[in-house]
Amino acid sequence: MSLTLTDRRAAPQSEPGTARRPRPLEGHSLSAYLCLAGLVTTVFAGQTQYLGWPFAPNRFLLLASVLVVFHERTRRDRPDDGLRFRVEPVAVVMAATALWVTCSAIAVGTLHDPYGFYALVDRIVFPFLFVIVGPFVFRTPQQRDLLLKCLVLLGIYLGATAFFEVIGPRSLVRPAFINRPELGIHYGRARGPFLSAEPDGLTMLTCAFAAWYAAGRLRWWWRPAALACVGLASLGCLLTLTRSIWVGFVLAFVVVAFREPRIRKWFPAVALVLVLGLLGALAHFPGLSTMVDDRANTQGSLYDRASTDAAALRMVQAHPLFGVGWVKFVDENQDYVRQADDIPIGYTKIEAHNVVLGRAAELGLPGCALWLLCVLLGPVRALRRTSANPPRGGPVNRVLGEPETGGWWMIAAATTVGWAVTVMLSPVPYPLPNLLVFMLAGIALSDRHPPVDHAQTQNFPVDHAQTQDRIHHER
Repeated sequence: MSLTLTDRRAAPQSEPGTARRPRPLEGHSLSAYLCLAGLVTTVFAGQTQYLGWPFAPNRFLLLASVLVVFHERTRRDRPDDGLRFRVEPVAVVMAATALWVTCSAIAVGTLHDPYGFYALVDRIVFPFLFVIVGPFVFRTPQQRDLLLKCLVLLGIYLGATAFFEVIGPRSLVRPAFINRPELGIHYGRARGPFLSAEPDGLTMLTCAFAAWYAAGRLRWWWRPAALACVGLASLGCLLTLTRSIWVGFVLAFVVVAFREPRIRKWFPAVALVLVLGLLGALAHFPGLSTMVDDRANTQGSLYDRASTDAAALRMVQAHPLFGVGWVKFVDENQDYVRQADDIPIGYTKIEAHNVVLGRAAELGLPGCALWLLCVLLGPVRALRRTSANPPRGGPVNRVLGEPETGGWWMIAAATTVGWAVTVMLSPVPYPLPNLLVFMLAGIALSDRHPPVDHAQTQNFPVDHAQTQDRIHHER
């Protein structure tokens, strides 16, 4: 679907030469607050029983935000803001992919299983839905600033928790269930309320780059808070002791820095600060240096990855059209694991440590191709943010559009790069990182469409003083 997220309504008239101050809740909506509440509670999805909650509210909140958006878009008394739903290939492909996965789950009987059903919702339905709906939820500058603030606060919390988990004191870690070694995996590493290091690192990566943008956009005490988030979240990515997060963070930083001119000129200075900060942390905390070195030389997880990926390839050869069925890899891979001469067999009751191979093994080659097309038309397409201006130059720009810089492009690109690295090295079953990468891509892609002066096309008078005040406020 194609979105145009510019405010085209006529500005209400005021006294000439006066500037109207924006009201505190102006530009916000119920759908934005519901979505933010859903994102925050998704951090604790799967661990709500340890918090005393009767159920996990994140999916209900996210679904409620979608319903509110559709209600807002269908009201007859809704002011015309110029936003339109238009069906595009990405929406058709995503609908076809969701249908293929659903049919696969029905065929093998995993749709009625809680794990299979929630895997379908968290890995397919919500990410695909929010790449379309997300830009409508966060369609105004005020709503997007609210999303930035939420990511900044989340990054500070996760980064501080990572510090307390690995360096101490552990008594400051909250909620307390994070300190229980029998829960989850990766105890001793920064795993946060996810109880797993990878989703914790992916979320902190997104928060770090969002805070980088927020430090230049937000005002007052939000600026030092954003800078604190950049430092804490970046350190937290290191403290996950997860190689895919390390590689993803470095590649995301390089891609963003060399694509964004305003950041590229600061690349040497920022890189130097990060390197000095890393060396300082390793020197000041001797135990951290040992943990990083041990993790960098760990071989067991590499053997598990090689065994499961080889098993996935054998599944594809045996079932190329429909695969073994949605989330059936763990149950079926025992028949496809082989002892290699140079690779010992470790854990086998795990998912394929490559999402592309896992999708091909479970959904068949057609289903995997559909999923890959969704990724290409969503997060990957957002890597090249384009301008709304008429394209100039060679045939590449005429097809893809004129390259343009932008803060939301930076956040979406960094998130996509980090997520893509992890996708090639891990199953990535995590609800929040999967949701964020598609939703942020939708927000970045929505900025490509040209603004239209709705007031001028309807011959409405425009208060120029208010317009200048709004421009100043957005800056």
